[in-house]
Amino acid sequence: MAENEVAGIGFMKQLAVGIFVIVIIFFALAIAGANLKTASITQESNTILNESGYINSSQYTVTNASTSGFTGFSVTEIRNASNQIVIGVANYTAISNGSIINATVTEWEDVDIDYAFSKPTSGVAGSIIDSFTSAISDFGSNVATWLVLGSLVVLISIIVIIILVVNRVSMGGGKNNL
Repeated sequence: MAENEVAGIGFMKQLAVGIFVIVIIFFALAIAGANLKTASITQESNTILNESGYINSSQYTVTNASTSGFTGFSVTEIRNASNQIVIGVANYTAISNGSIINATVTEWEDVDIDYAFSKPTSGVAGSIIDSFTSAISDFGSNVATWLVLGSLVVLISIIVIIILVVNRVSMGGGKNNL
């Protein structure tokens, strides 16, 4: 340390630079978030033919209902698998989540289902939004860890400041140098 430098100034410079870097990172994330807010996700239409299923007293859910972003579900046609006779729309109810419920007392244990649905394309905007959402949820699930780490940083900072103050007082050589 230079003789004319007051104890603790170096630390204060480092602290100021650290805060400046944090502010720059915050603004970069804010700009990226604003760009993501206006990013559009295009929908991709999908048609599935001859999915094996059933229409009975329980609810049947199509295979693709678990696809991320599954939306716009509509049944095109349902046929009895044994004789390919079309089952009328009045005999079942299609729900937007991809489920098909029997609307009559007649049950069909083996049917072929044709349906359509939409899902987001795997474009750059969609991938970024999915990754950002996943990161936020991962961060939220580890809040306790982040709080402990933040507490340790604050505690270490306080100890360093106390050491710097003690060194400054002891550098004067006497009790009257505060």
